[in-house]
Formats: sequence, structure tokens, C-alpha cells
Amino acid sequence: MSELTAKILHKDPRVTAIIVKSADAADWFAGGKSLAEQKLASYWLDIHITEGTNTKDEKAAYLAALFQRMGELLGPLHNESYAHVDEVGGDAYGFGGLTQERRYIRRQARGGAAEGGLSPTSSLPAGAPRCLPNTSPNACRSAMSTSAMVTAGRDRPAK
Repeated sequence: MSELTAKILHKDPRVTAIIVKSADAADWFAGGKSLAEQKLASYWLDIHITEGTNTKDEKAAYLAALFQRMGELLGPLHNESYAHVDEVGGDAYGFGGLTQERRYIRRQARGGAAEGGLSPTSSLPAGAPRCLPNTSPNACRSAMSTSAMVTAGRDRPAK
């Protein structure tokens, strides 16, 4: 998941945190039956990103790739497997004791030098602007982190 998050959403894996929880397939219901009864797996993913740092197309591509990858990891998936990309305002989200907005402000005060050795444009695709047009400073992609929590249910060992 960290690889997909880096590749598609352009998030730096060095500031990505992932929590995985398992649920017994007999206790997970989708479509009115347990996953164990259906012999299917499922997942619920909740990922937090800084608001305005990804396009609708990037988020759609991420959800499609995630569904495919989770199927490879868990086996046949129930269609009712969910992912939620939660865009959080930069003034209400951060890591290491700093909001993303403060991280951006500090970097700008240093002339664009990134915190923690990160390049100001390390997470941007080639040719992308340093900050997205028509967004607040806290939406700058170089001031970002990602966290995700995955809950997975299956009735057989993971691949």
C-alpha cells in the first residue's frame, strides 16, 4: 500500500504510517452474509492526506489500483470493499508536532528548504508546479504526510 500511495498519490513513504488490523471473516458481513459464508475477503481502508494535494483522477486511479492490489494480497474480494480518502486541512493535520501548514510556513521562511531532509519537490511528478494553483499554502504537495488504517477480513491465510 505504501508503494501505491507513493506512486499514484505522490506521498513520501518516509512520512507514511500504516496500521493494519484483522477481522475474522465470520464476524464481517457484506451484502447480508458473512465473508466466511461467501468465501470472500474484504477490506476497509481509511487514508488521510492533506487537503488539495491530489486530483480527482489521482484519487480514482489510487482506489482502482488499491482494489486490485488488495485482491492480490487477500484473494477474491467482495465488491463491498471500501477505501476512503479523507482530505484533511493542513492546519488540522500533521506529524512530528507540526501541522502541515506550519511545516510549509517554516520551509518558506528558510527559502524553500524542506524539513527533515526532504526535497521541496521530491514528491511531485516531473514538471508539476510546487503548489497546486488556486489552493492555500497548506496544500503544497511538498508539505505532506499520509496515514492509513486498513482492516481486512478473510477466511484463509494471506498470500
